[in-house]
Amino acid sequence: MKVKGNPGIEGLGDSVTAFEAMMLSLISKAMKGDVKAAREILDRLEGKSVQKIQDNTKVAMIDKLSELSTEDLKKLAGEK
Repeated sequence: MKVKGNPGIEGLGDSVTAFEAMMLSLISKAMKGDVKAAREILDRLEGKSVQKIQDNTKVAMIDKLSELSTEDLKKLAGEK
């Protein structure tokens, strides 16, 4: 779908697709300091950054086991 008019960029011609108009608008906003627009562009180009999640389950379990007496540990292990 073509959109009439030039979004203000030299050498672009007199019409662009709706997609091109949206992308140009997003790029323009990013270049003016809009962090959300810049993040959207980077997410599309590079993929969203991976968020690391730390699993403290094992650490918590070891901490709890270290609090048990030798007798309690033997019971847990099935020893008499």
